[in-house]
Amino acid sequence: VSILSSFESRLMQLENSIIPVHKQTENLQRLQENVDKTLSCLDHVISYYHVAKDTDRIIREGPSGRLDEYLACIAKIQKAVEYFQDNNPDSPELNTVKARFEKGKELLEAEFRSLLTRYSKPVPPIVILDAISVDEDLELQEEAVLEHLPEAVLQDIICISGWLVEYGRNQGTAVCFSLSALLYNFHTGSPYLFFFLI
Repeated sequence: VSILSSFESRLMQLENSIIPVHKQTENLQRLQENVDKTLSCLDHVISYYHVAKDTDRIIREGPSGRLDEYLACIAKIQKAVEYFQDNNPDSPELNTVKARFEKGKELLEAEFRSLLTRYSKPVPPIVILDAISVDEDLELQEEAVLEHLPEAVLQDIICISGWLVEYGRNQGTAVCFSLSALLYNFHTGSPYLFFFLI
């Protein structure tokens, strides 16, 4: 009986000494998780401060030949702009990433124009009018065969135009104005063709 009570006493002492250690271990694990989460958040925030430097080379070189990588860089820059606007609007980093975003947008617009210039063939105005007109009195004067763009170029143009619609300047009004001017000149029989390019 004394051995049993001695064993029980030692077991109680062991339990009393292990329970605080176990609780301290749980607390330390929780603290470690908090530290890891905090470090992860800090790394995420610090990454915005490196965006301008990390994307500089790709933006300077332009989108030609690597559109996906270029758009990914612009997306990083856009996220950095949004972060600084929300969290630190007076920071010099905001101006830097805004300028980088504008430069990237300009180069993307230039690539769009370059692809269109390089790969598209002129279309007679009457074909354009026939395609957009709802008037039945316009007649197609000549049968024109439209050449299609190469598939890879077409996909790049679609991708760039989608990006420009979302983030670029609003040029839809200019296109409508150009088409209206073309239609007006056609109806008035003007010998001059006023067609404003974007």
